[in-house]
Amino acid sequence: MGTMKIMGPTGHATLTWDPTDETSVAVAKDRFNELSAEGYRGCEVTGVGKSELMTTFDPEVDEMVIIRPMAGG
Repeated sequence: MGTMKIMGPTGHATLTWDPTDETSVAVAKDRFNELSAEGYRGCEVTGVGKSELMTTFDPEVDEMVIIRPMAGG
Protein backbone atom coordinates (compact mmCIF):
# COMPACT_ATOMS: atom_id res chain seq x y z
CA MET A 1 0.00 0.00 0.00
CA GLY A 2 1.13 3.50 -0.81
CA THR A 3 0.39 6.41 1.47
CA MET A 4 0.13 10.10 0.61
CA LYS A 5 0.14 12.48 3.59
CA ILE A 6 -1.21 15.85 2.49
CA MET A 7 -0.22 18.76 4.73
CA GLY A 8 -2.69 21.61 4.31
CA PRO A 9 -3.57 24.86 6.05
CA THR A 10 -6.12 23.16 8.32
CA GLY A 11 -4.15 20.03 9.16
CA HIS A 12 -3.41 16.91 7.19
CA ALA A 13 -5.24 14.24 5.26
CA THR A 14 -4.14 10.77 4.24
CA LEU A 15 -4.80 9.04 0.93
CA THR A 16 -3.81 5.41 0.32
CA TRP A 17 -3.67 3.29 -2.81
CA ASP A 18 -2.85 -0.27 -3.78
CA PRO A 19 -0.25 -0.36 -6.59
CA THR A 20 -2.04 -3.40 -8.07
CA ASP A 21 -5.42 -1.64 -8.20
CA GLU A 22 -5.75 0.64 -11.24
CA THR A 23 -8.67 2.60 -9.78
CA SER A 24 -6.96 3.52 -6.52
CA VAL A 25 -3.75 4.40 -8.41
CA ALA A 26 -5.73 6.67 -10.76
CA VAL A 27 -7.37 8.46 -7.81
CA ALA A 28 -4.02 9.01 -6.08
CA LYS A 29 -2.33 10.15 -9.30
CA ASP A 30 -5.15 12.61 -10.03
CA ARG A 31 -4.90 14.03 -6.49
CA PHE A 32 -1.10 14.33 -6.78
CA ASN A 33 -1.47 16.20 -10.08
CA GLU A 34 -4.22 18.49 -8.72
CA LEU A 35 -2.11 19.44 -5.71
CA SER A 36 1.00 19.94 -7.87
CA ALA A 37 -0.98 22.33 -10.08
CA GLU A 38 -1.97 24.27 -6.93
CA GLY A 39 1.70 24.73 -5.97
CA TYR A 40 2.11 21.81 -3.58
CA ARG A 41 5.22 19.62 -3.83
CA GLY A 42 5.51 15.90 -3.26
CA CYS A 43 8.41 14.27 -1.46
CA GLU A 44 9.09 10.55 -1.21
CA VAL A 45 10.03 9.54 2.32
CA THR A 46 13.31 7.64 1.88
CA GLY A 47 14.33 7.22 5.51
CA VAL A 48 14.12 8.78 8.94
CA GLY A 49 14.31 12.52 8.32
CA LYS A 50 15.13 11.96 4.63
CA SER A 51 13.12 12.61 1.50
CA GLU A 52 13.45 13.20 -2.23
CA LEU A 53 11.44 15.65 -4.31
CA MET A 54 8.94 14.03 -6.67
CA THR A 55 7.96 15.72 -9.93
CA THR A 56 5.62 12.95 -11.08
CA PHE A 57 3.45 10.43 -9.29
CA ASP A 58 5.01 6.99 -8.78
CA PRO A 59 2.54 4.32 -7.61
CA GLU A 60 5.42 2.19 -6.30
CA VAL A 61 6.37 4.76 -3.62
CA ASP A 62 5.51 3.50 -0.14
CA GLU A 63 5.12 6.88 1.53
CA MET A 64 5.04 10.46 0.31
CA VAL A 65 4.36 13.78 1.95
CA ILE A 66 2.67 16.60 0.02
CA ILE A 67 3.42 20.11 1.28
CA ARG A 68 2.84 23.65 0.16
CA PRO A 69 6.07 25.66 -0.03
CA MET A 70 6.45 28.15 2.77
CA ALA A 71 6.19 31.84 1.98
CA GLY A 72 8.72 34.12 3.51
CA GLY A 73 9.23 37.80 3.73
